[in-house]
Amino acid sequence: MGILMEKYKFGKEEDVTCRSLKADELTCPTKETTLPLVIESTNNCSFDFLYDFAIRNKVILRQLLAEHGGILFRGFDIKKPDQFKAVMSTFTTDLAEDYKGIAPRKHVTDHVFTTTEVTDYAIILPHSEMAYSYQRPGIIGFCCQVAPSIYGETSLFNCGSVYNSLSQECIDLLEKGIQYVRCHPHHWEKHLFKTGSTWPESFSTEDKKEVEKSLKEAGFDYEWDEKNQLKITTSLPVFITHPLTKQKYVNILFSHSINEFKTLNLFKQRYSILLRYIVKIVAAFAMLKGKGVGLTKIYDHNGSPLPRHIIKELHKAFWDHSVLFAWRKNDVLVLDNITTAHGRMNVIGSRKILACLGEPYFMEKKI
Repeated sequence: MGILMEKYKFGKEEDVTCRSLKADELTCPTKETTLPLVIESTNNCSFDFLYDFAIRNKVILRQLLAEHGGILFRGFDIKKPDQFKAVMSTFTTDLAEDYKGIAPRKHVTDHVFTTTEVTDYAIILPHSEMAYSYQRPGIIGFCCQVAPSIYGETSLFNCGSVYNSLSQECIDLLEKGIQYVRCHPHHWEKHLFKTGSTWPESFSTEDKKEVEKSLKEAGFDYEWDEKNQLKITTSLPVFITHPLTKQKYVNILFSHSINEFKTLNLFKQRYSILLRYIVKIVAAFAMLKGKGVGLTKIYDHNGSPLPRHIIKELHKAFWDHSVLFAWRKNDVLVLDNITTAHGRMNVIGSRKILACLGEPYFMEKKI
């Protein structure tokens, strides 16, 4: 790790170097040596320099983004949300004005949102952004305004390496597609983790007719239950061929009770024994209620639960090809949402990461 990538050195006039993450920047060992590509300045760290550099080199940066799955601009003076948005606009002019996903977020400024607002103790599992939707962003960016004092990493996952590590049995099953069942409550009960948005938050209205209109336009199947909870079902492919690399990648929101508990056990050293048991009890209760941690559930193409050994195989494949690095203030991370999945680790202390989504693409319903 930390090897200078000579073939990606830009001209002297650009005053930048490219490398992989160094060992002391990682919080866990990894076999992924090219995710993300780190770009630093050797002299001029101003926002103006970074913005002009990105404009001049937008074609090669898009190529590098697809090849590496992520680019981390480190050491630049990016302090304001508008500066972050400007950097993201050099990758795509089609930035999302509204967030229509299930994660609880807030608007910060035009095109800029907070990252998912859930309890600090929770680990957000591997997912391609809005993998449950027929329309999803091709690019997602993050900007670190307040670096967490302990943990709080944005976990990264090489979706190409994950695909290449899967058994033929797993590939044959997932090739047929999967179903996502999302449950949006009208409001959150106090004793449950907030791991998603309520339907009034997600659709910015209390009017069910307006919600139903949006769902029909998006092609979603839906129903209301007796508790005023909205259930949305989508059927989507798991494997996507990238238009630039021509390789296959796993795109999934990997929310499953087995995975949640296995992930907690994988990082149990981050929790006290008491807290670990409390989190497990609350998570189990929330999943039994069909809310909270179990907000989005996945099934095979027939609507049946995925086999336990397939869930375990996917869990191992994702974490075997993960990257966890420590955020630094003013970092800007740009991800290709097809080649790279992400998540969030548990947090101790303050953390403020901004998000920006762009370049939407559409998926056909998997029948």
